[in-house]
Amino acid sequence: MHRNTNRTKPTAFAMFCLLLLGTLVLLAACGSNSSTGSPPTSSTATSNPVPTATTGGSGYGKYGNGGGNTTPTATMAPTGATQAVTVTTDSHGQFTFSPKTLTISAGTTVTWKNTTQTPHTVTSNDGKTFNSGDSTPVAPGTTFSFKFTTAGTFAYHCDFHPYMVGTITVK
Repeated sequence: MHRNTNRTKPTAFAMFCLLLLGTLVLLAACGSNSSTGSPPTSSTATSNPVPTATTGGSGYGKYGNGGGNTTPTATMAPTGATQAVTVTTDSHGQFTFSPKTLTISAGTTVTWKNTTQTPHTVTSNDGKTFNSGDSTPVAPGTTFSFKFTTAGTFAYHCDFHPYMVGTITVK
């Protein structure tokens, strides 16, 4: 009896493709997030009246010159007044900042804590005032802090999830 080898070739090819696909999925799931465990924060200990962050990074992002053009640097724990914003999931399963709007006094440090299982950024809409960074996003369970030293209204968003928006009003 003669065995039909034309049937085994497509089956073997399909199995090879599935094996390759599974390997790629496994490698993608491993990722390359090299977290050191210390929360990224922005250094703002300055006499400059405008809030600033340390510049550097890759310069890409949805909002033009925003996403990635500032790199957070580790600092000591914030001194003075502090307020918290949580990165969370709303009742519809969408990521959100909570609260979406916050009114604070000048000199207050705002700390965003990521309580989701997904990385996020905290990026001012002008892309210059503050930015947690696309290349070093706020990883799950970590925080990003920024000290607001001047009055104004500061709209912000997540570069990865542009529907995530918030506003800080400094009086």
